Amino acid sequence: MRHAPPRGLARPACWGVTLIEMLVVLVIIGLVATLTTLAVNSVIGNSKRKTARAQMSALEAGVMSFKMDQNRYAATLGDLETAPGGLPRPFPPGGYLQTKGVPLDPWGNPYQYAVGGEEGFTITSLGDGGTAGGAGEQADLSTNDPVDK
Repeated sequence: MRHAPPRGLARPACWGVTLIEMLVVLVIIGLVATLTTLAVNSVIGNSKRKTARAQMSALEAGVMSFKMDQNRYAATLGDLETAPGGLPRPFPPGGYLQTKGVPLDPWGNPYQYAVGGEEGFTITSLGDGGTAGGAGEQADLSTNDPVDK
């Protein structure tokens, strides 16, 4: 004679997860991971552009202070840190920069500095691409550009 299993221990007819259910869960997890990665990369890109703008503003202030003291623009950004020869006035201790040394842009490239033109001088970051031109995250930033919003 066969005995029935005690109540509560009997297995239901459908135990476990089907392959389709597992695939649906994996697709959902993949979509969430992709969207999160895109959002984080966008925030990082925006913060790097804002950091570059802040650094360029500090360099611009140093160039303007040099111009006001020495009656000419610095030939290079390095001239803001160490005294070039032939200055009409004494070079201030510590130079014209608030930071120690000329910083690299947030992508690890040196800032480009050119004297001349309508504005008197231009400081440029080559952006994420590291080469002139580009669009979006790889676009150049310049002191002559309108500020990003």
